[in-house]
Amino acid sequence: MCSTNYVPKSTDDNPTYVLLVDDNRLYREAFRRQLVLNNYVVAEAEDSASALERIASDLPDVVITDLQMRTEHEGLELIDTLRDAWPLLPVIMISAIGTLEDGASAVNQGAMAVISKAKIEENMCTLFEALDKACTAQRENRSLLEHIEQIRRQIDAIQEAEEEGKTPENPLSEETATELADLSAKTDLHPYLRQEAMNQYLRANELIFKEQSSQLATRQQALHLPGLESPTEHAKKMQEQVPAWNRCSQETRDSLMIAEFLFQCASHSELPLDFSRNIGFSYCFAVENEAKERTQRKVKRFLADQMNIQRIRDMLEPNARGISVYYHQYILRMLQEHPMDITVDNVRITLSRLLEHQSHFKPDGLKALGILILLFGRTYEWSKAGKVRKINNPLGLKGLETDAQVIDLANKLIELQHQRNPYVHPEISELEQLGHLRTTAFECIDILTQLV
Repeated sequence: MCSTNYVPKSTDDNPTYVLLVDDNRLYREAFRRQLVLNNYVVAEAEDSASALERIASDLPDVVITDLQMRTEHEGLELIDTLRDAWPLLPVIMISAIGTLEDGASAVNQGAMAVISKAKIEENMCTLFEALDKACTAQRENRSLLEHIEQIRRQIDAIQEAEEEGKTPENPLSEETATELADLSAKTDLHPYLRQEAMNQYLRANELIFKEQSSQLATRQQALHLPGLESPTEHAKKMQEQVPAWNRCSQETRDSLMIAEFLFQCASHSELPLDFSRNIGFSYCFAVENEAKERTQRKVKRFLADQMNIQRIRDMLEPNARGISVYYHQYILRMLQEHPMDITVDNVRITLSRLLEHQSHFKPDGLKALGILILLFGRTYEWSKAGKVRKINNPLGLKGLETDAQVIDLANKLIELQHQRNPYVHPEISELEQLGHLRTTAFECIDILTQLV
């Protein structure tokens, strides 16, 4: 019973769907009874494995999990898995014997609240308040994510129109780019939403940069400051620094030339112009352009084959709302062997978009390209319900000799998008960050030009 007059917000008209995870049947029944009496809709799972299966098939509003189940810290492990696979799904931990350290770990790993089972009747109001707070945050976050997704689709449409030589029907405004930048800078916003806002902000700035690039090239011709190399000197220098220079497309070379000029400007104290924010975009645009040049036809052929569409479906749950539990386990093992700056949810989003758009799919950034190559540009096996699923490089990538080289390319593409995030490595100067990004971009292009 509640010791205060708090009234839960879950109602018959707008119920909160809760998944209760506990290996103790008596506790589950007691919790369920209290929750149902207060208009919550409740599903149950006795361990983390069954919880993941249920979440994949029917996403709840909130998860309540015990700490100790089959193992001492199974609840913490479940929270860690949920953070990767469903980053916006709120979790509340309950425990009868957990330590303060366990509670702190749960919060650090993403739990919204930690509540003791020892005096659960006294704590029911605390639980109701935590549930309502979590549900409100979940719905607000989902709404904001959909807004960011709408902007992503707008950017997709603009890029598609430009590729077809058409004028975009709904051009991107600077206000939209500013809104994305503001969202990515909000410290009280969910980290996943901040990252998604940053991803689309970077894409928006690439569009803006493309519009300005010809103007920047013209300015390069006009500037005659001491210490700045001429365009001819730049071209010679790039041939020395990028061994694959002559194998790059002309658009890639143009972008690299502009990037090098801007990089030089960033350290020139007498230059009255500030192009620093465009430097990372131009290096990344060069890499993304070369990657698409090398893989675009392969991706179209890959998605035109219905056997590959079935492979994608196998990797997802039947409703495509989550990754198959079996493929989820494979991804986690792979990321343990080859740490990368991606989550299981990044993989889910890419697979879902592949399935949604099929032959019309266009990777929205370097991370998506890296994930695509990682999943379908290699030869490997994974198991589903005891049956082996073989992935035999269905993208048809050629030119890289080993699986390690393909993984290295995927990792560098993902790393490059990560490096151009201004929140990464705040302990080093902007120029040092740009130097790291520049080196990674050159490495990516060198590998990409080996693809045939």
